[in-house]
Formats: sequence, C-alpha cells, structure tokens
Amino acid sequence: MRFCDIGPLEVEVDGARVTARGARLNAVLATLLLHLNRRVSTDLLLDAVWGEATTESSHSTLETHVWRLRRLLEPSRGRGQAASVLINDSGGYRLLAQPEEVDSARFEQLGLEVLDLGTTQQPERALQAADQALALWRGAPFEPVAERPWAIGPIARLSEIRAQLQERRIDAILGVDRPELAVGELEPLLADQPYRERLWWLRMLALYAGRSEDALTTFRTARRTLIDEVGIDPGAELVELHRQILDQDPALRPPAAPPSAKPAREVEIHLPRAPCAGTIRRARAGPVGPRRLSSGHRRRCAGSGKTLLAAAAARTAAAAYPDGVWFVDLSVVEPGADVAAEIVAAVKIAMPETSTPLSVLAAYGTDRRVLLVLDNCEQILDQVADVAELLTETGQQVRLLATSREPLGIDGEVVITLGPLPLESEAPDGDQTPGGPAVALFLERARLDPATVPAADLTTIRRICAAVDGIPLAIELAAALTTAYALSEIVDQVERDPGQLSAIGRGQARHHQTLSTAIERSHRLLSAEERLLHRRVAVLPGAFGGDSPKPSSDPSSAATCPGCWPSWCTARCSR
Repeated sequence: MRFCDIGPLEVEVDGARVTARGARLNAVLATLLLHLNRRVSTDLLLDAVWGEATTESSHSTLETHVWRLRRLLEPSRGRGQAASVLINDSGGYRLLAQPEEVDSARFEQLGLEVLDLGTTQQPERALQAADQALALWRGAPFEPVAERPWAIGPIARLSEIRAQLQERRIDAILGVDRPELAVGELEPLLADQPYRERLWWLRMLALYAGRSEDALTTFRTARRTLIDEVGIDPGAELVELHRQILDQDPALRPPAAPPSAKPAREVEIHLPRAPCAGTIRRARAGPVGPRRLSSGHRRRCAGSGKTLLAAAAARTAAAAYPDGVWFVDLSVVEPGADVAAEIVAAVKIAMPETSTPLSVLAAYGTDRRVLLVLDNCEQILDQVADVAELLTETGQQVRLLATSREPLGIDGEVVITLGPLPLESEAPDGDQTPGGPAVALFLERARLDPATVPAADLTTIRRICAAVDGIPLAIELAAALTTAYALSEIVDQVERDPGQLSAIGRGQARHHQTLSTAIERSHRLLSAEERLLHRRVAVLPGAFGGDSPKPSSDPSSAATCPGCWPSWCTARCSR
C-alpha cells in the first residue's frame, strides 16, 4: 500500500491506484494522514469535515465515511475480519502505515537525508536523494482539501521543504561540477520564486565559473527586484558573495567551468602604456564588473593614480572580454558633449546616418563581451551616468570601468576609493621599514635599484614623498627630476613649493603636465561654496580635519601654538 498525498489524493493498493470520491471522504483521509500512526479523535474529524456546520447526524455520517474508507484501503478484507490499516482507538481512529508508504512522510525523510549528505560533502548521493524526493511532488499536497484552514499549515511546511530541496539539489549539481546545468535549472525556479535570495546566490555562484560578469549582473537584477518589489536590500550572504566575486576571493572556489565550444581568439587591448609593477600590485585582480575608481574623500584631485590603476585592472581582466578592451579618455570632452558619440568614435563603431550614438552603442553591446574603461568622467558625470545606466540595465554584454572624482550615482555601482600612497609598509615581524609604496613608486619611476640606494638617500626620498602627501602624480613628477637634479635639490623644492613640480619632456597628459595644473583642474570642478572653503583653509599649514581645535576668543593662547602664522594665531587659534 502507498498513500499518494502530494498532489491529487490517491491510494495505491496492490499496484492499482484508487481515488477517494467526495470532498468529505478526502477530508477524513487527509486528516488521518496528517496524524499518521496517531489517534485522531472523533471530534477532530468532525471539525475537519464539517467545521461549524457539524450536526447530531454528522456522527453517523462520519462512521459511514470511515466504513467506505476501510473498503477502499482493504478491499480484500472479509466480513467480520478486524481492520488492520484504519483501526478504532478509544473514541477515535488511527491510520497505520510505515513512513515510506506515505509520500509526504517519505518526502520529509528524503529532505533530511539530502541535508545530511550535503553537510558531509557527498554531492552525488545528495543529488540522487533530491531527485527521488522531488519526483514525489505531483502538485499541491492534499489537493482536494488544500483550501481547508487545518491544511494550510502542513501544506506550507511541505512547500518550504520542497523549496529547500530544490536549493540543495542545485548545491549538489554545483558540487559535482555541473555549473551549466545548475544555471538552466535555476531559471524556472527564479521565475516562480523571485524573492528567494538563496536562488539568486546559487545563480551567481554557478555563473562565476567562466561568466563572472553575468554573475555580477545577476546581483544587480536581484537587488533591483528586491528593492522595487519588496522594498528591502539584499541580505548579508548575497552582498558578501558579490564582494567575493568582485575581489576574486581565493576562498571562493568556482565550480569547474564547462568546456568552451568556441575557439580561443586573441583579445584586442586598446589601453595606455602598461603601468608600473607597483601600480599593478595596487589593482584588484580578476574580472572587473561595473565599478568606479574614485579619488579619496580627503583629496578629490587629479594624480591619485586612477588612470594607471584602471589600466592595470583592465589588463588583468582582459581574458574575460573576448571582444576587446577599449580605453576612452574623457578628459578633453567638454560639459554637455555627447558621451555616447565619444565612445562610438573611440571604439571605431560604424555610425549609420539614421541612428543615434546611444542606439548604436546599445546595439553594439548586445552580443559582444567588451570592457570599456572610461577615464576622467568627473566633468561630464551626468552624461556618463546616463550611458552607464543604459549599458548596465538592459542586458548588455558591455562592462564599464570608470575613473572619476565623484560617484556616478547609478544602481549597482561599486566604488573603489583611492587614497594617498602610504609612506611606510608593515613588515611581517611588525617593524616599520622605509620601503613603503610611496618610496617604491619613486624608486621605480627614477629607475633606481632599492638594493643599491644608500640609506641617507632613502631618507631623503621619504621626505620628498611626505612633502607631496603621497600623491602618485607628484611622486612621479619628482622622480622624473632625478635625471637633472640631485635629491637634495628636489627635496628642497618640494618642501618649499610642491606646486612647481612639472614634467620633463613629453608623454604626460595635458592635465598631468604640472602639479599646479592638476590641482587647478580639480578646483574648477568644485562648487562655489567649496571654492570659498578651499580659499579660506588654504592659509593653514599642515593637515587638519574634523577634530581640529575650535576657534577661541582668547588671543593670549597664540604663544603656545608653534608653526602657525602669528596673525592667524592671534585672531583664531584655540591652542
């Protein structure tokens, strides 16, 4: 005997399936199955079948339904022979069966088995058990009486077990290194349960095997779905997986990628000159999704190394973009210009007369996996944001890596903030060494071997880097002067007036020719209020921040303030 209670309520007796006729008879059978091998009182059965409509005649009618059910379950039982499946029990009834003879009970058993096999890292057996369990699902449990109030709770519990089994089955598929199968299996599940974050998590992990850009797109789609439809942000697990994929975290082992049917081809890379090794070490390795490199909030100015770092990241990620990596310099584009037209021209896309640059760019990215590096976006931020939204929200295969001093402010944007280069580096033994990233960049640009540079010169180089606050552009300009000046002359210049640093020869971009030009360009991008604040604080020597001393009305405190201008101390200083 077998009770098929997941879907239309049926009973299989001696290989033949029979159906209980009538809603009341089905309600009796479903109630007994929900209390399998336990006593079910007559009152509970009456309430399940008739509810508030129970009358005195309902008791005799219930006995008739029990008699009919016994004939259904034991058709060969003789007259006067005691029932062995549905028995009387102290003013009630008890349905006797083994758990493996009832689909719902077997379903729960297999669910626990899949969970145990998953935690013991046996994906093959877990996949087999999950398939067995899901094969029992023929529809809503107890289908003829699924709307009864007493059935809603048990049905919801079985539905949740099914959802968990589907997730664990995908886990098992990934465990046997079949990510392409997992992606296909997830599509109908996500269409049916778009708010189940675990399914989005599994899809991201499955796509991480060779399709990391699509994995990042999945996160954006999940985030937009949750925010727009439910009003909540993605949970911590989804956000953490997104971070790991962006960073190509070694702890995140992707499933084995399926063999590619396409022949390998050389990737076109259209980037500026290769950055120095020191800059490459600062880049995050791996495929680069829609992210933006930003100057630190402490200094939103040119020269923080955004361009070279973006180029290094793009070169690292080039293998993931078989249709090319393109660099678009927007530093010479005037506000109000058509950014899409600039990109179309840089990528050398054919421009039909009847089309707009934006539509051409959208069509270009439909079937091409391309990485666009958009450099210096700050002066045309809104126009770049419009193009970025089009390319990242319409299923395009184009990915963007933008450098700017302000966020684009679009959905899915990931900001990597760049600060000044440190002057020290932490050695494994905890001791501080003078060979920090700032000094290393100076030595590399000056083409000096650290092993042969005297300690005194290293100290001078560190003073030079400190005088320019660790700004990469200023360090590079100072290092270039070593071909014409001694280190002592360079440190004297930068400590007196670092703004006079300028490039020697050709090769630097126009806005990087001098440090003053870079700062002036940054100043032009400030609002009127920010420019006023900049002029007022420019008279202060040294660094300052939100925890700086507050102004005082006591001019006598000026004498205890070394290093400040006397006129300023007399009027303002609180120290």
